[in-house]
Amino acid sequence: MKYTYSDAGTLSRLQPGHIVLFEGRKHRVIMVNDSRARILPLEKVQKTIEQIIDGKKVTVASFSGPGVAVNISPNSLCEIVGFEALQ
Repeated sequence: MKYTYSDAGTLSRLQPGHIVLFEGRKHRVIMVNDSRARILPLEKVQKTIEQIIDGKKVTVASFSGPGVAVNISPNSLCEIVGFEALQ
């Protein structure tokens, strides 16, 4: 297993359930192995489908959906902001 040191000087490694900041957004670590850590955004993404009818934009549908999971290195230096047990 590979480990990294956090800014506080303590030994840490991403673990499932950690809440981390990645690219300015909070993500939950859902899976970790030796080659990657899979993170899923906590905030839902608002999506709107629009159509142009008679030269005007008309909203056809609007919904919020989950964000896209991202694979990062398990040794990434992400700020851990919390922990939430996975169910």
